[in-house]
Amino acid sequence: TIGQRLEAFALLPLSAMSMAVMVAVGQNVGSGRLERAWKAAWGVTALGVGLLFAAAIALFCLADTLARGATTDEATRTALVSYLQIAAFALPFAALEAVLSGALQAINDCRVPMLISLFFNWVVGLSLAYIFAVSLGHGSSGAWLAAAISTTIIGIAITLRFLTNSEWRGFSSLAGRLAKHAKPSPSQMEVAGLSQISDIS
Repeated sequence: TIGQRLEAFALLPLSAMSMAVMVAVGQNVGSGRLERAWKAAWGVTALGVGLLFAAAIALFCLADTLARGATTDEATRTALVSYLQIAAFALPFAALEAVLSGALQAINDCRVPMLISLFFNWVVGLSLAYIFAVSLGHGSSGAWLAAAISTTIIGIAITLRFLTNSEWRGFSSLAGRLAKHAKPSPSQMEVAGLSQISDIS
């Protein structure tokens, strides 16, 4: 509980950043200013990752000091140090997940990020926790390591989802490549047909 409270304190700015990027990206996309939306998303992401990277360094380096100030029980102190140092590695990836999920929500891309989070938290995370904690005998440290790994994977997966969203095909090479291979939707074909008719007339 002590470790989770300290970690939650480090993660506190992410909720505000997620809401801020949602508004910034949504407004700019809605007004057709895609470049500003793209820059806003990555600007807030850079700020979030930078803050959480600094928090991760602080938690890792000051884990023993924080643990000594939080408890006098030696076993609890050892466990708390282990928790804080393991959790610190995943903090920058938690920033990627929170901020870019907000940016994706702003462009109405909610289902895939939700499925990514559900799959890697519940299926992958729980499976790794059982393997590390029970099968390999690492106990609580194994469970915390599994949580850190699942958070890292989710952060990377959400980043890839953002980069491959067709909204950013003019700014992301991955999105551009996927857009070239994608079949045009009926609405796109209708628009193309109407434009050709108007050109002929």
